[in-house]
Amino acid sequence: MFASIEHPFYTATMQNPLPPFFSFEKSPTLRVLKALDVRDILVFGGMAMLGYGLFLFKPWLGFAVPGFLMLILGLLWPVFLSFAARRK
Repeated sequence: MFASIEHPFYTATMQNPLPPFFSFEKSPTLRVLKALDVRDILVFGGMAMLGYGLFLFKPWLGFAVPGFLMLILGLLWPVFLSFAARRK
């Protein structure tokens, strides 16, 4: 059969060498990476570049405009989701 390691905290086998408390589904880092999409990176990357460019022009604009855009995006996100659901 498979070799196993008996330990009071976990049991790992050669077939699944990771202990049960470390799984890819439960790892917070991998859950975040799985949830991210290219569109998220483009939206927030573009917003960061907009903020940096405005910061070079006038520093208060560099914080105010991206903050306002994130506020609007957060408030209207359910509207965007319902619109996308109706299109399918």
